[in-house]
Amino acid sequence: MVVVSFFVHGPTLVPIPKANTYAYANQILNGSDTLYGHYTGFSSATLSGNTYANYTIDYTTGETMDFATVFGVFFSSITGLLAGANMSGKRENKFR
Repeated sequence: MVVVSFFVHGPTLVPIPKANTYAYANQILNGSDTLYGHYTGFSSATLSGNTYANYTIDYTTGETMDFATVFGVFFSSITGLLAGANMSGKRENKFR
């Protein structure tokens, strides 16, 4: 059902949490105002805009991200997923 929602759900606004001090730092807002990001769903404009690297500042550390950091997070998450998938399933006993 979650996979289908990516295709069915259209563009929408997503509230940015107040804990994201980087996003709220330079905004002139009242205390109760909330910032919103844009979720576009699958779109060719979004795909072309995300084709090239545009590393920005990580709001938790205040440092600019680079390829090595992004690759490190991505690589470890995928290899962990694959390791779990490889360990699951039925083992065949060849010595019967």
